[in-house]
Amino acid sequence: MLPSNELNTESTTALSLRVEAPLPGRRLRDSGFYGELQVRTQLRQQLPSYQLYANPLIPSPACAGGTREADIVLVGFNGVFVIEVKNWTGTISGRASDRVWEQRSRHAEGYETCSPRGNAVSQARAATEALREVLRQAGYVDRVQGIVVFSHPKVRLALGEVSLPFCTLPELAPMVLGFGRIAAGRSIAKRVLRQLLRDL
Repeated sequence: MLPSNELNTESTTALSLRVEAPLPGRRLRDSGFYGELQVRTQLRQQLPSYQLYANPLIPSPACAGGTREADIVLVGFNGVFVIEVKNWTGTISGRASDRVWEQRSRHAEGYETCSPRGNAVSQARAATEALREVLRQAGYVDRVQGIVVFSHPKVRLALGEVSLPFCTLPELAPMVLGFGRIAAGRSIAKRVLRQLLRDL
């Protein structure tokens, strides 16, 4: 989510955004929108030639309300990337087939907690498939790739076999760049995404 004092500078095209007020102290550092802000900041710095769209609402008839929010959509010479951001700490474990993942956190006081978390891969896959279908209807049939990024520096990943790439924040830009150039090129990808945003 976007904090209220951050402007959407990624695109002049109207986007459907939800705005929340900033949270103080530790709550801000541990919040979801702070993780998304960290990811967007790093992507702008490391991938300046890519077009970045924050929190677009993607038409999705299967979803309540008819739309599904993507944390970040990134468009570049090698495709369209749907990025699901998780600002979780501790050790994250789970598999693609698990409905619920597990988060184990050790606290400064010496005790450990275990909390259920939603399957991040399932969330990313749903947003990716929704965007892929909208782009397909607009004539774009090249790469639409989902990625799950764990943005908190104190996260450890113990994930089993999953169906989408996942990484920590320092690994994200190299992972995106590791995908080969698409035949359509950047101009086609941007044109199609602009059409998508007009349709929203």
